[in-house]
Amino acid sequence: MSYFWLSFSDPEINKNLGVCIIKASNFDEGIRKAWALNINPGGEVMGMEMTEAQTLAQGLEINRLYTKTEITALEN
Repeated sequence: MSYFWLSFSDPEINKNLGVCIIKASNFDEGIRKAWALNINPGGEVMGMEMTEAQTLAQGLEINRLYTKTEITALEN
């Protein structure tokens, strides 16, 4: 299992809809899991694989939707 950073956006209005971290076997499973957990806000999705160490080092919770404001705060 890997961790995936999934970023959701609506390109028509140029808006970030949120980000979630999902533990899954692959990217497609991560998207399906986000839908099942009701943390997929829709829109287009992009993602990248993360290591467990990266996830823990950043203090990120899995299976939770973060807003753009919350993600920006983590970067500071």
